[in-house]
Amino acid sequence: MIQHGKINDMTDLKNTVDVTSSEEYERLARMHFAEEHARREKETEENMKELGRQLHAFVKKEAQLQRIEDKLDQILTILEKAP
Repeated sequence: MIQHGKINDMTDLKNTVDVTSSEEYERLARMHFAEEHARREKETEENMKELGRQLHAFVKKEAQLQRIEDKLDQILTILEKAP
């Protein structure tokens, strides 16, 4: 199936282009798969950047929670020592 001008599989490639030789077909197939590979690499890179941002936010929140826990421990220690 062809969507938005993109070729999704080899059948579409064959049906879309008037292939006069197996060399031309192979060239077009290699080009198609190279473009698809590049698209997936870019998508993976974007996903990794987003995961990095999420990890950074998580670590920041974890540090905040640790500071709160430390303060609560200090308060508890003071209360335990009080008469």
